[in-house]
Amino acid sequence: MTGTDPEYRWLVDPIDGTTNFINGMHYTISIALRRGNETVCSALYNPVSDEMFTAIRGEGAFMNGEKLKVSEQSDIGLMNVGTGLATSRLFTFPGFYQRLEQIRDPISSVRIVGSSANSCAYVALGRLTGYYEESGPVDWAVGVLLVQEAGGIVTDWWGRGPEFYEKTGCVIVANKATHAYLIDKLKDAPRKDPAAAPQD
Repeated sequence: MTGTDPEYRWLVDPIDGTTNFINGMHYTISIALRRGNETVCSALYNPVSDEMFTAIRGEGAFMNGEKLKVSEQSDIGLMNVGTGLATSRLFTFPGFYQRLEQIRDPISSVRIVGSSANSCAYVALGRLTGYYEESGPVDWAVGVLLVQEAGGIVTDWWGRGPEFYEKTGCVIVANKATHAYLIDKLKDAPRKDPAAAPQD
């Protein structure tokens, strides 16, 4: 959504987690304000749990007014990682389940929340130590800022910055230890570059 100032635009997702919503499960409503290619503030609401997440760049991330900080968990055996299940239309589908098995075996658990934005919020809150998926900026722009402002790391699957994950959709958000773990486990995935990614 664009306004009178072309430098700014809104990314609005009225229901992130549509299947969850249809089935009476957790879903989110997200709004992000972008300046150029940077998210400057965001709000994410989970009506089921009545949890409101907010972030302003440089001023921290909050849930219902309480400041957020990513988990400090560094023990691989206690890591709790979120993802989504890839479908055949996604770049990451070939080999996805083999990679998932390699990620899952040494850690505590893998969780599928069913909402990219909510998964990112759970990383910012510390419920998940990390999250990875191939998705899109409308789904996780809000969550990326939440994680960054809560002290987490955001890259693509190969450790590259927003100039890559903004275009390819392959994103990792995590605390420091889980980020390093996921980078190691995903490093052999076929590399997705912006030139090969669908353009907006």
